[in-house]
Amino acid sequence: MIQLLVGCKEVFELYAIAEDGTTISIGTATTDPLNGGIFSLLWTPPREGKYIITAIFPGSKSYWDSYASTAIAITAAPPAAPTPATAEQAQTIQSTTESLMSRIDTIQTILIIVIVIVILLVAYDIYINRKMFRQASK
Repeated sequence: MIQLLVGCKEVFELYAIAEDGTTISIGTATTDPLNGGIFSLLWTPPREGKYIITAIFPGSKSYWDSYASTAIAITAAPPAAPTPATAEQAQTIQSTTESLMSRIDTIQTILIIVIVIVILLVAYDIYINRKMFRQASK
C-alpha cells in the first residue's frame, strides 16, 4: 500500500496489465492531501477480463520511489432497464385488457349455459331409460 503524509501533493502513473500481457497506460493521478493522500482516476477498460492495476510513484525530494498493484475483473454491464410505458401505451393496454375481459365473460357465460343444458339432457336421458326399463319389466 502506498501511503503519503498529509499535506503533500504527489503525482502517480497508473498502468493496467491485461490478461494477454498488454500494458495500457491509464494516466496520471495527483494525491489529495486533504483526504489522507489518496488518489483516484476514472478509467474505462477496452474489454472485459482481468487486469492488474499498478500505481507507480517515481519519487520526490521527500519520498523514495514506490509502487503498488491490485487485480480487478471487468464483466459485461447488465442490460439497461426497460423504459416505463407512456400514458398512451398504458391506455392501449388497459382498453385491450378490458375488451378481452368482456370476451372472456361472454365465453364463460356460454360455457355455463352449455354445461347446464348437458346436465339437463343427461338427467332426461336417465329418466327416459328408467321409464323404458320399468315398462319392459312389466
